[in-house]
Amino acid sequence: MNSRNSIFNSLKRRFIDIYFLLLILLIPFGIVAQCDAPGIPEGMTFEEPGDYRSADALAADCMEWLLAHDLDYCASDRNELNAFVLVWLSGHPDLIVDVKKEAIPFLRHHPELLYPMLHGMAMYLMETPEKERNEINAHVAGLEAVTDAIGKCSDYKKDEELKRLRKDRRKGRLEERVQGWIK
Repeated sequence: MNSRNSIFNSLKRRFIDIYFLLLILLIPFGIVAQCDAPGIPEGMTFEEPGDYRSADALAADCMEWLLAHDLDYCASDRNELNAFVLVWLSGHPDLIVDVKKEAIPFLRHHPELLYPMLHGMAMYLMETPEKERNEINAHVAGLEAVTDAIGKCSDYKKDEELKRLRKDRRKGRLEERVQGWIK
């Protein structure tokens, strides 16, 4: 009986040792795989209009990544990408994102939702020929990005304004709502 316990304990110790060794070896891969955000090149600057235009593809990749992931996913990468996109948008000669305060009633309680709003509007402007762009559709695109973002996070499910916004989107009434805000 003692020899059985001894063998069992020996196997148990080996299993635990192997388990912890695997855990230690695999943790770095899990951490690296989690944050797959686009990289911003070191020393990238915007001095001339052409600099902004040459970063369009990177900015689009950043905004797509930001819109595709939860608002709390990879916080440090998210902050860096948001800052990059804001700097890029602030001086881009062809893209002017004019957010009407009436179209962001959630801003007071949820200022972090301004980012998906801006990204949605900017993506709309990038994807739509200049002659076809309009203020209403830009705001609708921004609000769609916001409703996508809040749909991924349970923190926003109790907010009445955001509930109404999600309902309007489901019912196809976002454009009507934006037209009511922007006259």
